[in-house]
Amino acid sequence: MAFFHLTHSYKIACQVIKLQEPPHLSPFTFLSLYFYPFQNLTLPGSRRLRELQSQPENKICMDCSQKNPQWASISYGVFMCLECSSKHRGLGIHISFVRSVTMDSWSEIQLKKMELGENERVNQFILQYGIPEETNIVTKYNTNAASVYRDRIQSLTEGKLWRNPPVVKETIRSGYIRVIIIIINLRWVVGEREEW
Repeated sequence: MAFFHLTHSYKIACQVIKLQEPPHLSPFTFLSLYFYPFQNLTLPGSRRLRELQSQPENKICMDCSQKNPQWASISYGVFMCLECSSKHRGLGIHISFVRSVTMDSWSEIQLKKMELGENERVNQFILQYGIPEETNIVTKYNTNAASVYRDRIQSLTEGKLWRNPPVVKETIRSGYIRVIIIIINLRWVVGEREEW
């Protein structure tokens, strides 16, 4: 019965889009491609994502080492836990574009970015710039090293040649940032409400 409805819908769809002869695709494939073009992740794509997730280095969260991460940052091609994914979302999609491994649909380009990334590869790349793995998420992903890695993933996905720029060691000045925040808070409490 279900096949009848699918075939019937297929014939109607061919008439609606003015095809004289149905294309050489199965009715299911044709209808999916024509009427649901944004539902991109096919079974082979889902399988590719699971294979990437099953690699030993991707079985733990990129940022906190929690086991079995179910979220990913497409910008870096890394897997992460729910808690770290919420911190990544707070960075903005221009820094880290986050998707659920199980609940979101994935495009071919997004899968390619995940294949080019890998938790350990990103950590090693960022470490070259002097950024320790244990650096907090906000600081780590707002570094030049993270920006270079994002650009690398984007370029390789687009099929462009990529040459790593010279490595310039970065220094993390999180203590300095904390001092500024404390001073700002003190001024607010004391009553100096200057425009910053």
